[in-house]
Amino acid sequence: MLTIWRHYSARFLRAFLASLAILALMLTAVDAMLHLAALFEEADSPRAALRFLFERAAGAYAEFLIPISAFAAAFWCAGTAALSREVLALKAGGVSPLAALAPVVALALLLGSAHAELVERTGVPAAAALAARRNPNAGDAFVRAGGVWFHAGRVVYSAGTVDEASGVVRDIRVYERDAAGRLVRTIHARRGARLAPQRWEFEDAWVRELEPGAPAQPPRERREARVVLELASDRSPQLRKSELPGLARDELRAYAAQRGDESSGDARVALANRESGPWAVPLFAAVAIPLALRSEERRSLARAAAQGAALVVAYLIARDVGSSFAASDAALASAFPWLTLAAVAAFGLLKLARISR
Repeated sequence: MLTIWRHYSARFLRAFLASLAILALMLTAVDAMLHLAALFEEADSPRAALRFLFERAAGAYAEFLIPISAFAAAFWCAGTAALSREVLALKAGGVSPLAALAPVVALALLLGSAHAELVERTGVPAAAALAARRNPNAGDAFVRAGGVWFHAGRVVYSAGTVDEASGVVRDIRVYERDAAGRLVRTIHARRGARLAPQRWEFEDAWVRELEPGAPAQPPRERREARVVLELASDRSPQLRKSELPGLARDELRAYAAQRGDESSGDARVALANRESGPWAVPLFAAVAIPLALRSEERRSLARAAAQGAALVVAYLIARDVGSSFAASDAALASAFPWLTLAAVAAFGLLKLARISR
C-alpha cells in the first residue's frame, strides 16, 4: 500500500506543479494583453515590466492559483488512473481506489496551508501595490480640482486647482474629524504637496482647532507657514474596496471589527474569502477524485472535465455574487464563501455516492 501511495503522491505533485506553472503563465499572458497599454506606459525596463506582471498576477489571482491547480492535478491523477485501467487493477487486487488516492487529499491539506502563506506573503503585498498602481493616492488626501468633496480616513477635503504632473494642489481646504465624526481641525492652505503616499505638507495655511467636548469654547486660530498632515496611522472611517486585498489577515480582521456590523460588509466578505481559501484546496482535490473516477465507465474524461470546469467557474462567480450582499446584509455576505464551499462539498458527496468502490 505504501508503494501505491508513493506512486500517486508523486504523480499528484508533478501534476500540481505543472498545472500551477501553466495556469500562472496563462493568467499572466492574458492579463498582460488586457493591460498592454499600461505595461508599455509604466514599465521602462525589462525588470520593471516583470515587476508589473508579477504584481498584476499575484495581486489579482493568488487566491485562486493553488485551489484550481490542486483540482486540476487531482483530476488528472485520478482520471489517468481510470483511463489506463489502474483503477480496475486496484479493485482486482482488493484495494479501493479512494484509499489509494487518499494521499492526494492529504497533500492537498498541506497545500492549503501553503496557500494561506502564499496569499499573506505574496498576494497581499502585490495586491497593495496593485491598488496603489490603480490609484496612487488611495487612502490619502490627494484631491482633484472642482467643487466635489472627498474623504480619506477622518479627513474631508477639496481644492481649487491641481497640477497632475507634480501633485501640487492650490487653495486646499481640509476638515479633520475625530473618531465620533466631530470636527476637530480645519486647514485652509494656499498650496499643498504630497511628501509620501500617506503624508501631505501644506504651506501658508490658516488653521482652526476646535474642542468637540466644549462647543461653547471659541476655536483657536493661527497662521502656519508649514503644516504636515499624517494619514497612515489612521485610515478610518472607511477604506476603499480595492484596498482591502492589500491588508494582512489580522489587519483585515481588526478593521472589520472596528467598522462594526453596519458598515463592515466589504471587509467581512474579504476576510471570509481569505479564511475560506485554504479549505478550498483540499476540498477541490477531494471533489475532483470521484468526478474523474466516473470516467472509468465512459472511457472518456470529456464530460467529467466539462463538469469540473463548470464547477470551478461557478465557485468563482459565487464568490463575486456574495460580495454584492455586503451593503445590504453583511452577515449573509460573510457567510457566502462558506456556503459556496458547502455546495461544492455536497456536489462531491453526490459524485462519490455514484462511483463503484
